[in-house]
Amino acid sequence: MKGLWQAGIPQDFANWLKPHLETLSHFVRMIMELRPGWALTGWKTEEEIWRKGVLHSLYWTYLLGWKLVGEGIDVGSGAGFPGIPL
Repeated sequence: MKGLWQAGIPQDFANWLKPHLETLSHFVRMIMELRPGWALTGWKTEEEIWRKGVLHSLYWTYLLGWKLVGEGIDVGSGAGFPGIPL
């Protein structure tokens, strides 16, 4: 995960995510653990899950100025990304 911040992710987006990194990291680890038997995604590395799943799902909420707190509703995103990180 540390390498992702060096790969061009805006620092203010990184700061916005900091309070949630532990929970999101746990989520990514769970996907990696379940991936071999369940084929949850085609992504094979933690970096791919972070970049193509978690960060891609959450970046637009950052751009809109939303906070990652409280309650919300997800209508129609399917059973995985972007709904779970949201």
